[in-house]
This record gives sequence, C-alpha cells and structure tokens, in this order.
Amino acid sequence: MSLIRIDGPNFRRPNLVHKPARANAKGQPCELMLPCCNGDWTTTVFAHLRLFGAAGMAEKPDDWFGVFACSCCHDALDRRDAMTSGLCSFEDILRALHRTLKTQFADRVWIPGPGK
Repeated sequence: MSLIRIDGPNFRRPNLVHKPARANAKGQPCELMLPCCNGDWTTTVFAHLRLFGAAGMAEKPDDWFGVFACSCCHDALDRRDAMTSGLCSFEDILRALHRTLKTQFADRVWIPGPGK
C-alpha cells in the first residue's frame, strides 16, 4: 500500500488571504522610506514581498508577508522603474516588515494565539 504525502516538499498550501491586513495600509506612513519615497500617506498600500519563492508567477505571497509602501517605494520594490530599481536592500525590507507587523499587531489586525 502506498501512502500519499500531503506535507512533502512539492505540496503547496494555499496562500493566506487576509483583507484586513491589506486594508490596514490605508493612511499609514510608508515603512520602506527609500530615497525615492514620496512621503504621501494617501498612496500607501500593502506591498507584498516576492522574495525567497514566497509566490509564483502572477501570485501574491501570504498577506502577512508585505510592507506599507508609498506608490514610489512600491514601484522600487517591484522593480517597475529603471530609475529606482535596485534602491531596495534586504535591510530596508526587513526593517519595513518589522515596522509593518508591529503596527498591524498594535492595530489588532493580527492577534497572537496561545502563548502570546
């Protein structure tokens, strides 16, 4: 008898979609703060991080794996503009991820489970 593993290396769980996490970005300050930052909080969106194979072609990663970014920083992060491509370092991304998650936990978008 052959068992089928559903937790092996080729199994992909569906990505977590959490609309409150995306909506929470509205009106927030840009956390990437790259040199191209426009400082306009009305353009801030939840910019998903497409790093480390977190998403495939035409997919978004889990909704906890993103940062608050103004329109200019979002373009730089996604490398849409040759002028800003390469402005974003891993240190910038990790700092922004930390600050974004800290805000989202404070705003109760994400609620710690048992063991807090």
